[in-house]
Amino acid sequence: MTPERLAATLERLRAAGGAPPADLWELTELMLDPAWLGHPDPGLRDELVYTTLAGWLASGAYTPEQLRRVLATATDERHLFEGLGARDGLSVLTRSFSVLLVPPVLASHRRHPFLEPDEVRALAQTVERYLLGERDLRGYHERLGWLHAVAHAADAVGSLARCSELDAAEVLRLLAVLRTAAASQHHAYAHGEDERLAQAMVDGLGRAELTAADRAAWLDGFRPLVQACAELGMPDGYARFMNVKHVLRALYFLVHGRTEAWQEPVAHATVALLEEFARL
Repeated sequence: MTPERLAATLERLRAAGGAPPADLWELTELMLDPAWLGHPDPGLRDELVYTTLAGWLASGAYTPEQLRRVLATATDERHLFEGLGARDGLSVLTRSFSVLLVPPVLASHRRHPFLEPDEVRALAQTVERYLLGERDLRGYHERLGWLHAVAHAADAVGSLARCSELDAAEVLRLLAVLRTAAASQHHAYAHGEDERLAQAMVDGLGRAELTAADRAAWLDGFRPLVQACAELGMPDGYARFMNVKHVLRALYFLVHGRTEAWQEPVAHATVALLEEFARL
C-alpha cells in the first residue's frame, strides 16, 4: 500500500464518522507496521495513523486478545526498541508512537480488566527500560512534526502508575524513573515535556498506598541530582538544572490548592526544594 492510498482510506473512514470498519484487525495490523506507525510524514503518522488507532482503542472495538496483540507489538524490539540509543535520525518516530499506544490500551484494561498482574508488572519494566534508554529527546521538528519521546513515555508511565496491579514499591520505582527523566542532562526540554512528566508524577504520587514519608523521600531524591550539576559543567549541568526546575514548577502548579490530603504537603515540599535550588 502506498502512503497516499493509506491516507485516503483513513480519511474516508474519518469522514464517515470514524467507526471501526469491518476489516478492523487487518487495517490495525497494517497501521502497526513501523513503516506507517513511524512514518516521517506527520500528517500520515500522527494525524491519521496514530489518531485512528487511539480512537478505535478507546471505542472498545477490540477483543482482549486483540488488545494484548496491540500491546505486544507496540512494545517489541521492532517498535519500542527500534534503534534505541540513537540521538537523531528517524527511528525515534517508531519508538515514540509505539509507546503512545500504551495509555489507550491500559485505559481499556482499567475499565474492563483483561491483563494479569504479572503482565502489568512486565509492561512497567519494559516501559522503564525504554524511557531510561531513550536518547533522542527532541520534542518537535520542523519537517517531522512531533517526536516527543519523553512526553509520550511519560504518558505511558502515568497510565501504568494508575494500575491497581502495581504495589507501592512498584509505583515508587516508576516515580524514580520519572525523576531520572526529569533530570536529563542530554537535552533541554522545550516542548511541554516538563508538564507531561509532572502529570505522570501526580498519577503516581496520588496512589493511596504511598505514605507521606514515601513522597518526601522521593522528592528528596532530586537533591543529589541537582547538586551534581556543578560537576557536569556546561552545557550538561545547566540543561539538567533547568529541566528539574521546570518539572518541579509544573508539579507544584498541578498539586497546589487541590483537595486531596497528600497534595498540599507535596506542594510545600516542592517549593522548599525550588527555593533551595535557587541558592545554588
